[in-house]
Amino acid sequence: MSRSANIIDRVIIGVLGLALLGGGVAAYLTGAAPDLPESLPVTPATWVLVLIAALAILIALWLIVANLRRDRPDAVVDASSDATGTLTYRPAVIADAVAEQLADAPGVRRATARAEVVAGTPTLTVRGDIRRSADAAPVTAACRRLEEDVRAGVDPDIAVRFLLHVDSDG
Repeated sequence: MSRSANIIDRVIIGVLGLALLGGGVAAYLTGAAPDLPESLPVTPATWVLVLIAALAILIALWLIVANLRRDRPDAVVDASSDATGTLTYRPAVIADAVAEQLADAPGVRRATARAEVVAGTPTLTVRGDIRRSADAAPVTAACRRLEEDVRAGVDPDIAVRFLLHVDSDG
């Protein structure tokens, strides 16, 4: 689930929860809450309400699971592992190192990185903010060099992508 979908889900659930809580407190304080009998009559309307409540609970559980699931690789076993030993690496550490190196390139104002799984492939996503006045050639050359360094150091099955944002204010 994308970051924007997570934010939208959380806002909707938060507003809905606060509205329901506020409505219940207001009904209690104003005395508008009805006195309930010992047993409720079982009518078709009761079953409709039970069905709506069950669906609401299922949707809430689905949203919780969707928001908790993160597609981020923890440790990856390198393809060069063999009977003599297993080589593992953490893509997040490599992503942070690549971001630090990109931040040192001329014209780059800031760089951040994240290791994630995209279409089943461990992927390093590096985001760089570059100044509008900066020359793009050294930045793209740095991106190519960093990708070659990653490919030389780890399993070639890891994907590397660079997202470069040009500042609008220079």
